[in-house]
Amino acid sequence: MQAGEFHQCLNVGIEDEKIAAEALSSLSFTGPFIAAAPFTTRPQKHWIRERWSELGRQLHDEFGWPMVLLGGPADQQSADEICARAPGATSSLAGRLPLAVSMAVLKRAALVIGVDTGLTHMGPAFARPTIALFGATCPYLHTTCDNTRVLYHKRDCSPCRRQPSCDGAYSCMRDISVDEVVTTAHDLLDGGGPMA
Repeated sequence: MQAGEFHQCLNVGIEDEKIAAEALSSLSFTGPFIAAAPFTTRPQKHWIRERWSELGRQLHDEFGWPMVLLGGPADQQSADEICARAPGATSSLAGRLPLAVSMAVLKRAALVIGVDTGLTHMGPAFARPTIALFGATCPYLHTTCDNTRVLYHKRDCSPCRRQPSCDGAYSCMRDISVDEVVTTAHDLLDGGGPMA
């Protein structure tokens, strides 16, 4: 580690690990899986909802891994709608787990994909391969982790943070395509195997 660099360190309790294992078992997850964090408090930080369904389908087809959506109680309906468009490829635990248990799920994931939200930032902290989708906000472009990629297409108006000027178009997030995320996943995972 270079001078001035730092690495986050998170701990997960044994009981939370156990509950996470039970939650994943209830979804019939028996092998590698993808943890997705599509939700946050500001709509301008969200990726296009339908793209999460397509992403889940494509990654399941190419890697054979299911994707589980994580989030809070307010995200449950949106998560269920995403899963309804990609049955068999996506499942949801959004709104069903306390934060500490969601952290334990992330710690087990073969890949983490998410927007600018706390759950996504935990991916690098657990040294999990992570793809961060940034647009209206861009808290970082690089981390100290070689297995983290940031997808961010700067526009003249970005990052707008709390003052979007696009009348709800959120073009900065629309610029991130499903194919780009899938290609990044292949590059990151070096042939499809989970990274330790």
